[in-house]
Amino acid sequence: MTHSTPFLEALENGPLLCDGATGTLLHAAGVSLDHCLDEVNLSRPELVLHMHSEYLAAGADVIETNTFGANRVKLEEHDLAHRAAEINQAGARLARDAVVQSGRRAYVAGSIGPLGKGLAP
Repeated sequence: MTHSTPFLEALENGPLLCDGATGTLLHAAGVSLDHCLDEVNLSRPELVLHMHSEYLAAGADVIETNTFGANRVKLEEHDLAHRAAEINQAGARLARDAVVQSGRRAYVAGSIGPLGKGLAP
């Protein structure tokens, strides 16, 4: 039995264009390199929404949530581990809102980065 989804069907029809660098755009918009980029989902949601909207307007078929470092281990570096769920939910909501506002058929991919620390084997 084969299961198909709109996303898999879109992939079968050809390549999908993905968005680009999130951190680079946020920094260019004035967010300090020392600031937790994932926390911007809460403190400057309009900036994240605008970034997603720009990628969609440029033709992106897939945008990633602004959540690359939004895990408890990485967020603890900024004393934000207790807000991990809130940051991730806001990141997903902002990306989805941008797709809806664009009126285009596009997909949201959850961005999950590494812990940011080495672990013993």
